Amino acid sequence: IKYRTILLIVALILQKCVTDVLTNMTRQATTYSATSVALLSEVAKFPLLMLAVVMFGGGRKRVVPVIKDSATKQPFSLLWVSLCYSIQNILYFLALSHLSAESYQVLSQSKLLFTAFLMMGILGTRLRSMQWGALGMLLG
Repeated sequence: IKYRTILLIVALILQKCVTDVLTNMTRQATTYSATSVALLSEVAKFPLLMLAVVMFGGGRKRVVPVIKDSATKQPFSLLWVSLCYSIQNILYFLALSHLSAESYQVLSQSKLLFTAFLMMGILGTRLRSMQWGALGMLLG
């Protein structure tokens, strides 16, 4: 597929927007566990990722090897990053019920900056100037 990167970005943006809107709407009507919502939103991404593997990663025959590789080849290499990301997701869902929509979106975008700093500090990744510019535009 010619525009697979754009298609994946659009799919992830739609998933994030739908999750935020549905969470905000249902959170106003009733209360529930923020941990459960954070966990379910991450579980909901799994079919999207498997679809991406099928469409862009070599077809259906690559799904099982990708899952196997993820579980066996250094499965804990990103443990600290994913743990921080999970805690941050839980806190965001709690914040969603106490902040305005505008404040929540600004706070939500800071997650990318936090992830970039963790990648630099823990994994030793260096970001290019274009990547820093993209992070700046997301926060601006």
